[in-house]
Amino acid sequence: MSTMVPVDERLSPELVLPQISQWRSMALLRLGAQIGWILMGRGLFIVRQWRNRAMQRRQLMMLNPRLLKDVGLTQADAYRESLKPFWRE
Repeated sequence: MSTMVPVDERLSPELVLPQISQWRSMALLRLGAQIGWILMGRGLFIVRQWRNRAMQRRQLMMLNPRLLKDVGLTQADAYRESLKPFWRE
């Protein structure tokens, strides 16, 4: 005669599988949010870089020839640098 082992109702597939699916969905949402924050942070970093380049190039054009010579640049070098778009290094 075989004995039947009672199955815990909490472990029945009908109850466990939806929970696993829900946990997986929550984990994917958290991962997506983290990736979103990383991309947004990277985007802000790039925008700051662009702003800094544009400002530095405008300031470079305001330097007189003596100050340009101190940093090892000619007026032609400064002019050439100022013509670059802000997104180029």
